[in-house]
Amino acid sequence: MGPLFTDTVTAYHRTRQGRADIWTRRELRGVQWRQKTVRTALANEAGKILYAAETTVTIPAPAAPGGLTLAPGDVLVRRVRCGDLRGVYRGRSYPRPRRRDRAERSGQHAAAPAAQLEGGVRLMAVKFTMKSTRELLKARGLMAGDTAQKFVDGEVLRRCAPMVPFDSGALNRSGTINTRLGSGEVRYATPYARRWYYRPANFTGAPMRGNYWFERMKQNGGKDAILRGLAKLTGGNAK
Repeated sequence: MGPLFTDTVTAYHRTRQGRADIWTRRELRGVQWRQKTVRTALANEAGKILYAAETTVTIPAPAAPGGLTLAPGDVLVRRVRCGDLRGVYRGRSYPRPRRRDRAERSGQHAAAPAAQLEGGVRLMAVKFTMKSTRELLKARGLMAGDTAQKFVDGEVLRRCAPMVPFDSGALNRSGTINTRLGSGEVRYATPYARRWYYRPANFTGAPMRGNYWFERMKQNGGKDAILRGLAKLTGGNAK
């Protein structure tokens, strides 16, 4: 799924068995966990607007072969892999379930209420749609030649421009003329483009302008800046 879906999430689905909560655990790899602070419609006694954390978990179909059951009250835990929910509680004061309430079956555990999880979220509502890899990539503009690739190609041209050797400007213009945005290939096409890419020369604007302009652009922060912009465009995280 690429760099957008790199998180591991443990999903706990709750069912009732008599008076006990039975939690069925399933580990999901290749999902996306996003968390942001959002403004609410509430205010405190001093009249200040309150903010809350909003968590969005995107689970592509390949991450949950055979489907997945989730419901309000279930729990999703990020990066935490444990035998049961007791392993992710804060502190040590939570009562252990009575022996007769424990479900010592494979993948199932009885546990105390899951409202005080650390590193996880309790589902208050569930909007759950399993999508194929193609559908997810298309929705985020990550198909071949789509919005994401056009953005990268355009940013490479823009950030390389101040570093391209300059005399008449034909070399720099050739990049814009010969590059098809979305192709994934930036082309500078003049009879001397290859020569001045590899051979050092004292052009106007040196040493900023000179050979190996693509590598120098990346090393001078261009690569990280492009990845941050791409993550913002596609709803991912730049690491």
